[in-house]
Amino acid sequence: MRAFLCAHPIIDDFEILWKEFDEKLKLKDATLCPTSQVPVLYLSNLNKPIVETFAIAEVFSKIGGLSWPKNRIDEWYAKSLCLEFQNQTSKLRELIPMDLRDNKIISTTPKELDEWHKNLSDLLDANHSEFLFGEISVVDAWFAPLLSRFVRVNYQMSPSVIAYYNRIKDTNGWRDWTSNVTHLDVRYASQ
Repeated sequence: MRAFLCAHPIIDDFEILWKEFDEKLKLKDATLCPTSQVPVLYLSNLNKPIVETFAIAEVFSKIGGLSWPKNRIDEWYAKSLCLEFQNQTSKLRELIPMDLRDNKIISTTPKELDEWHKNLSDLLDANHSEFLFGEISVVDAWFAPLLSRFVRVNYQMSPSVIAYYNRIKDTNGWRDWTSNVTHLDVRYASQ
């Protein structure tokens, strides 16, 4: 989802190779995917793949996809926040799988959600903006899956995070992503 949202402004300029996962979230066909996971980005002028979402987001930010916040200090902080989230939440991603088709609410709420909800809420409240750092950016794409996880466990989001989630769902990137999901749970549908 993150790479797709980061690429969305220029997504029609690329050939997207969709892969299917098995029950362990490994690719059924790992051709062209050295890690057996996605995303992997191949560029015509590069003979090696770009692996890992953060690196792919960086590439897209340089060639017309979603960019990082325009203010350099905000950009540095946004990158730090994204990597911090990635490095601290592998357990969270295990406990709350990313499946927009599944309408079962997971009854256990991992404590990590509290910290990350507070981070998002504080950013939104401090910046008084529609997105985390003003205009929609890579950092918003980065946290879109977290918003889905809040919904999946029926987390009591603050009013600012609820409004933010609704704005994310109204983006063209989110609409296009969810249009590819068969049997989409209505909680993830755009309004």
